[in-house]
Amino acid sequence: MDKKKPCPFCGGYISTVVCDNEGNIRDKKYEKEPWSGLGYILVHEIMENITCPIAQYEIEPVGMWIYESREEAAAIWNQRV
Repeated sequence: MDKKKPCPFCGGYISTVVCDNEGNIRDKKYEKEPWSGLGYILVHEIMENITCPIAQYEIEPVGMWIYESREEAAAIWNQRV
């Protein structure tokens, strides 16, 4: 399952996005025929009139990790210390 908790700072949504091994964002078609590795990154969606310390720009990755699956990305995001 790919369900993620909301952002702990602003309550915003986190999306899982397809990328290659270098972290370049790709479209969903790339996921079916990857030619430069396949990975997933987390992206914080920007919401109007809400400021968040971890979401400054549209389609900016949250953190620096590239995950092997959508499920792994969600599991890591959902961990709270």
